[in-house]
Amino acid sequence: MRPTALSVSLALPVAAAATIALGVAPVHADGSIGGLDTGSGSSDNTPKHYGKLGRKDAPNGVRSINTWVYSPSRAANGAYRVGSKVGVRWNSVIDAGDQISGPECKMTVRISGPKTPGPYKTKQCTLKYAWKLNVPGTYIARVTDSISGASNAVRFTVK
Repeated sequence: MRPTALSVSLALPVAAAATIALGVAPVHADGSIGGLDTGSGSSDNTPKHYGKLGRKDAPNGVRSINTWVYSPSRAANGAYRVGSKVGVRWNSVIDAGDQISGPECKMTVRISGPKTPGPYKTKQCTLKYAWKLNVPGTYIARVTDSISGASNAVRFTVK
C-alpha cells in the first residue's frame, strides 16, 4: 500500500510529537545488571541513562551523568569502522536539573572491550573523549565521578 499525501501529512506531526516526548523522558534510570551499569550506545544525540545516581550530600552536587557515543566519524549500520576515533561525551546534572560545566568533578573515563587503553582522568564535569580503536568488538565507555559516586556508561560496536 502506497502512502497518500493525507497519511504522510498526518504521520509527520505524530512522529514529531513522539520525538519531543522521548526527548523529555525522565533523566534518571537505573539499568544496572548485577552491579555493572551498562548502556546501549547510538550515534544520535540522545543521552543514554543507564547509570548510578550520585549521593544527595555530594559536595559538587552531581546527581546524574548523561552519556552519548562520541565520534567524529559516522556510524554505518549502528557500528563504527575499525581505526575510527570513538568514545564518550557526557554532562553532569545536579538536583535542580542544571548542567555543570566547570571543574568541580573528579571524572574517570574507562573503556572496556577487546583491547583497551588506560583510563582518562579529568576534573571537567562536561566533556568528550575518544580513543582510536583498531580492534573490532563491543566496547563500553564508562564515566564515573568519584566525588558524588555518580556513573553512567554507553555501549558501542566497532566492526
